[in-house]
Amino acid sequence: MKSIPKFLAVTFAIFVLAAASAWQFASYRDVNMRQIMFTQASGDIKNLDEILSMSAMMYAATGDKRWAERHKEHSPMLDAALTKAHNVGPIVSHHTLDAVNRANQDLTTLELTAIDQADQGRLAEAQATLASQAYQNSKRNYREALTTSLKSGSLAIQLEKQRIQTGFLITIILVGIALVLIFELWRQDREATQKEKIRYREFARFAELARNPVIRTDTQRCITWVNDAYLALTGYTYDEVIGKKPGALSHCPQTDQKEVARIMAAMDAGRAASATLLNRSKTGRLYWINLDIQPLYDDKHQLEGFQAIETDVTDLVEAQRRADDALADLHAYQKALDEHSIISIADQYGKIEFVNDRFCEISGYTREELIGTDHRIVQSGLHDPTYFEQMRTTILKGQSWHGEVSNKAKDGSIYWVDATVVPLPATQTKGPRFVSVLYDLTERKRAESKLKDALNQSSTFFDVSPELLCIFDTEGRAVRMSKASEKILGVAEADLIGRNALDLIHPDDRDRTIKAVIAIRDTRDVMDFVARFCHPSGEVRSVEWRAKAVGTYIYATARDVTERLATEAELLAAREQAEAANRAKSSFLANMSHEIRTPLNGVIGVVGALARTELTPNQREMVDLIQSSGETLELLLSDILDVSKIEAGKFSLQLEPFDLRKTIEATAQVMQTRAEEKGLGFHVRFGPGTDGLFEGDGIRVKQIVSNLASNAVKFTQKGHVEIGVTATDRGDGPCQIMISVKDTGIGFDEETKQRLFARFEQADASITKNFGGTGLGLSICRTLTDMMDGQFLVTSEAGIGSLFSVILPLPRVQAEASPKAETRPADEHAAIAPVSRSLAILLAEDHLVNQRVVAMILEPHGVDLTIAQNGQEAVALWQERHFDLILMDMQMPVMDGLTATRTIRDLEAKAGRDRTPIAMVSANAMKEHITQSLACGCDHHISKPITPSTLLTGIDATLTASESASKEALQGSPHANAKSRLAFP
Repeated sequence: MKSIPKFLAVTFAIFVLAAASAWQFASYRDVNMRQIMFTQASGDIKNLDEILSMSAMMYAATGDKRWAERHKEHSPMLDAALTKAHNVGPIVSHHTLDAVNRANQDLTTLELTAIDQADQGRLAEAQATLASQAYQNSKRNYREALTTSLKSGSLAIQLEKQRIQTGFLITIILVGIALVLIFELWRQDREATQKEKIRYREFARFAELARNPVIRTDTQRCITWVNDAYLALTGYTYDEVIGKKPGALSHCPQTDQKEVARIMAAMDAGRAASATLLNRSKTGRLYWINLDIQPLYDDKHQLEGFQAIETDVTDLVEAQRRADDALADLHAYQKALDEHSIISIADQYGKIEFVNDRFCEISGYTREELIGTDHRIVQSGLHDPTYFEQMRTTILKGQSWHGEVSNKAKDGSIYWVDATVVPLPATQTKGPRFVSVLYDLTERKRAESKLKDALNQSSTFFDVSPELLCIFDTEGRAVRMSKASEKILGVAEADLIGRNALDLIHPDDRDRTIKAVIAIRDTRDVMDFVARFCHPSGEVRSVEWRAKAVGTYIYATARDVTERLATEAELLAAREQAEAANRAKSSFLANMSHEIRTPLNGVIGVVGALARTELTPNQREMVDLIQSSGETLELLLSDILDVSKIEAGKFSLQLEPFDLRKTIEATAQVMQTRAEEKGLGFHVRFGPGTDGLFEGDGIRVKQIVSNLASNAVKFTQKGHVEIGVTATDRGDGPCQIMISVKDTGIGFDEETKQRLFARFEQADASITKNFGGTGLGLSICRTLTDMMDGQFLVTSEAGIGSLFSVILPLPRVQAEASPKAETRPADEHAAIAPVSRSLAILLAEDHLVNQRVVAMILEPHGVDLTIAQNGQEAVALWQERHFDLILMDMQMPVMDGLTATRTIRDLEAKAGRDRTPIAMVSANAMKEHITQSLACGCDHHISKPITPSTLLTGIDATLTASESASKEALQGSPHANAKSRLAFP
């Protein structure tokens, strides 16, 4: 029904009016009820007023208590009646009722006064109070106010009832009007529906006869009717499509959404639309339709829906797409041919019908100049006429012809083409035609011509070259070979032409050679490729090739490297032997270091212990000589080990902050003592900026200064030795530290200077005899300086003295405190401070001399020393009792020190025991040995040979390191107070 919106609007209005009528009726009933209650309250007020007045007067006249009780009983009733009248009465009566309430209070006050007087027996006074003018005035005011209030309330209620009655009558009238409108709308809609049915039946008859699918929708684009053709096309039933939107039924992911959006926009605007869309049927079949949509309007030109007529164009679209694909392929083929080929088409009489751009480009003619002429316009005349006669005979037989043709361009230049002429059969509209596809060969022809000339000119070069010169085609066949082929390959030049070089390759090298040939084609060259060839004599010859591809040929040179490879193999074997010998030497030196340090440890340790006893001057001198010799032997052993590590490439620097000034002062203190013993002056001068910390290997800097100063003191008989240190800061790099050692010794000349830094070299044999030494010091200093990226400078004059200068780039470091410097005490005989409490120390050492040395050094300090013969015994003793410190040798039978240390650490972790300080005391003094010690769990490494000072200092360092590593364990240990320090001044 087209009038449904209007009908719904009128119906809604009726409902609203009915609701209003119901509300008015309810309001009328409420007002009526309030009128009754107000009237009832008014009567109650009047009656109660009379009862109260009479009760008060009778009590004053008779003194009978029953009248007082009656007054008291009805006084609250009057208040309740007034409250009821106030609640049910209209708003306009509230003010007057308040006046009534006030007057009632005044009147009640006088009556209560009279009752009190009567209660006291003063009846005359009570009667006088009730007869007084004040009582009469209050009585009159009360009744006037009550009359006014009741009249105004009744009048207001009556007016309100009249207003409600009038509104109810108007509502009834409006409902009647609405019912009349509903009837009229129903009648008009019925007439319109009848007309629509007539039109619809007429359209349905036409649409059912139509062969194309037809759809009708409402304004929301929901289907209201379809014909059988639509159902046949989509595969749906009538009930399945009614109420659905066509797009929800037929659209698929491949449907053009832009076209759909355009159609929807037109329908939203009420306009006609058409499009070609890809749809999908209920069974999943895809089909194309041409869609024509028209809007439908009623008699009042109001949009009532849409009508769409579809045409199945699937076959047409598919044919068009195939045609488009074929046309695209044709364009692609034509483009490819145009870019790489020269194409022309001629009719059966030889007249040119078509030429592409490449034909015009290479010939120099325009398309207009070529169309209508024949190919004689570009013939060069170099070919015999029978050449072209043969071509015409072939193509007229329906066969293709192929050959190379020399043509002439418009400017007279000659160009060569590789030509293929293909005959095309006649069609219904055209006779036979001939397509010529040409490829430009001009550059190749020129290259071949140049190559031919070059080959003719290079014959002499090929004949005299001692190396093998070759030219191959891309398949590896020999085109030209030099005469050296017979000497190198054992095959004459004539026998190699046309033969594949792979035939001569050793079977094991054939695959590599094939890959090399492929690489030449891809990368265009191969350098220094060695392959083995089988010589006819039975020998296997190694030949080194260099090849390069140019055009369609490979140019190569080759030479016999059989002897060279044999020599290289011998050199490699010799090098491996030398490296093995060097490794053996390093191993030997490491073992010798251990074996020498073990007895040396006994000598130095015993002498150190002996030096602390009471000795005669003669005995003291002998002890000093033994101790000095032991130290010299230890320094010599250290130098030999340093050289060994340098040669093995295992020498490395340990970069960390160190105090430059303290490091040099510690070395200078020892050297000053030696200089004073020889009666030499010794001075150390520090320039500005040398204080503070620098990053570098402080131990190796100390070693350089010690070696240079020791040499200066050794080679100076009179005069002085001076050490100078300066620092030059650079903003863009590390600080340049110059350390100079100047002496007034024997000096040396330029010739001696040239060999001075060689290992085990000194000035001459006589110097060696006079001064001693190994000649390793300066070599080590020079190597250390180079490793630090520094400079080593030498200035000397024989008989005058020498100046050795070292310039080291050391970055300046800002730090609060300098690291501990490893310094040798100036006086081995200094007193050792007593221990406040005895330490329990476990010594794991298998060498009896070393056991005795450690015992003698620790005996004066009251140490409780327990000795284990090997690592296994040490672990067992550690498990039985507590030790404040363990001194562990590295190499021992049964169980070595590294394994024993790891075992103790594992047991500590499992049992939750406090960490026991462990020091590795070993003759293995190389860096890797120290690293192994710390890695297995040791707190410190003490190198043999030991002296009292080095052992006691090492024990102190071990306790400190262990405390730093495990403070909580030390704090919880019952022996924490036993960790006293062994110190010396």
